Amino acid sequence: MFDISTKLKVNIAAFVLGGFLLFACTEQKQPSYKPLSYDEIFFDTELSSIWSDSMSNELWIGGEGELFLVVDNVIKWRRELKSGRIYKVVPLKITPADTTLLIGIRNEGLQTWKFSGDNKPQVTRYSIEHKGCKYSAYDFQNGSGNAYYVGTSNSC
Repeated sequence: MFDISTKLKVNIAAFVLGGFLLFACTEQKQPSYKPLSYDEIFFDTELSSIWSDSMSNELWIGGEGELFLVVDNVIKWRRELKSGRIYKVVPLKITPADTTLLIGIRNEGLQTWKFSGDNKPQVTRYSIEHKGCKYSAYDFQNGSGNAYYVGTSNSC
């Protein structure tokens, strides 16, 4: 029934499959690595940015419209901004009475958010030529005074 070429193909396939199984089932040498020491903090949202000040033990973590402050591996502050993905957060002023943050948001530009107690936050949006406020502020740096360099998908 089988001609010689069919038997040859079946034998080659069996040989290749057997070799693959033999290789896959043998112990592979693990690469040498140094494991990171870490603490895990779980969030109920997708995260997109993290910022810390080297002087403090605070982490500002941005997600899909949510913002978190983590201190000593505990979420101390959470706000839902009802915005797009948060790319960068920089605190401008933090006091017991209010918190002012400069935030870069996907498709919503660079914004200043001022939180005072349980009141509705005050938001200031910064527009750019040709895009208005419809741009993504991926990163930003203070140039001098109140001037900022903002990295967008189209320009700086």
